[in-house]
Amino acid sequence: MNKEGSFTGYLYIEGYAPSCKLGFQYTDTTSTPSGDISSSGIKSIDTNLVKTDYLCANTVTGSAAALFHFEQTNNHGEYLITSRDPNYYNGCYLGIDGDSYIFAYRERSESNAFSFKKNGKLVTLNEMTGESAADMELVCRDGGIELHKKVVRDGTKGKQWAAYVCTKDGDIGLVGPKILLKIVARNID
Repeated sequence: MNKEGSFTGYLYIEGYAPSCKLGFQYTDTTSTPSGDISSSGIKSIDTNLVKTDYLCANTVTGSAAALFHFEQTNNHGEYLITSRDPNYYNGCYLGIDGDSYIFAYRERSESNAFSFKKNGKLVTLNEMTGESAADMELVCRDGGIELHKKVVRDGTKGKQWAAYVCTKDGDIGLVGPKILLKIVARNID
């Protein structure tokens, strides 16, 4: 492990109100569809938050961003991401499953490395000088991250929703340079 350049922090997607957090909560798929379809064609259902081992984007009230550790690899600008959240798969690495979903894995694999880009250039901890870094893109071997299977909570006019995070073929589309990283600690094992 390369302590120099490694850090802990929380990930968010900018541009949503309420705040869009990346963590391990989706919505209860046993909820009954309301029949309402939003202007984007997404069915609205009444939802409850449930823990999942898939990485999700979530704006639902009560959802939480997971604490992650970003371990800098020997390849400059690449990070292996591990959950450091005691409530959400502590010690598990983020990896990509066979269907391109980002998932909490026990095994460490360099093929599951992620990078941050800003304006098309790799960004490392050295370039992130403040307590947060905005307008970044989180990328992996397949390209940028995407959102998939978005579910909107009833009665929120589309403002509270959850979606899975994947690396390709997301039906909601590419996240792009909207990642906000809130750094908790620097140069940490």
